[in-house]
Amino acid sequence: MENCKKILSTFSGGKILDVGTGRGEFINFLKNTLKDYTDITGIDTTPQAIEFCKNQFKDENIQFIEMDAEKMDFNDNTFDTVCISNSLHHLPDAKKILQEMKRVLKPNGRFIISEMFCDNLTNAQMSHVLIHHWSAKIDSARGVYHDETYKRDEIIQIVDFLNLSDLQIFDYKHETEDSKSEELFKYFDDLIDKVLGRLEVEGDLYSSLEQEGKTIKDWIKDYGFESATVLMIIGSN
Repeated sequence: MENCKKILSTFSGGKILDVGTGRGEFINFLKNTLKDYTDITGIDTTPQAIEFCKNQFKDENIQFIEMDAEKMDFNDNTFDTVCISNSLHHLPDAKKILQEMKRVLKPNGRFIISEMFCDNLTNAQMSHVLIHHWSAKIDSARGVYHDETYKRDEIIQIVDFLNLSDLQIFDYKHETEDSKSEELFKYFDDLIDKVLGRLEVEGDLYSSLEQEGKTIKDWIKDYGFESATVLMIIGSN
């Protein structure tokens, strides 16, 4: 993680676009890590996410807009930096959105992709992947597009077509102070119950996912929980 912060701390972000901003976690990370920036725009298709971020960020130079990333309402060459974090697996057509991001990026602008991956991890990190893949099954059952986490090489292949120059590719992860604390166990017990509650149907599918949730709870108690490793790709347009 420190290596990631060290690299980003040398960058001036200028005018930044964050795609699939969610709850604004990556914007907060950039805000506290970049050398400097002019302003940040976060876009998402979910009204609840936009409303949450507007309440969380009161900075005058940070704004949030409900917008379809496949058809952005921005002119060509608008932003100095475009970024997308842990969202590729939520996109039915990731390449289309990445291409649209490249369209609105200025010549020689900076493109940042940050995405967790699911291979070559410890058992504690696999707790993160298991929860994610299980959540994806629940979202899919609800009609919400949510793919499983990609392997590291798959992420590189997805973004390879952008033909970015001056590439920097590296891994990082968020450290967990105590991967087997009782507080952590309770948090994930409650989280798994909450996610299961999204599925408003009963029957064989519900029973199967409920049992899988219990199995994941046991896995976390056996091996603990640590965040999956994240791949960061930084390149120039």
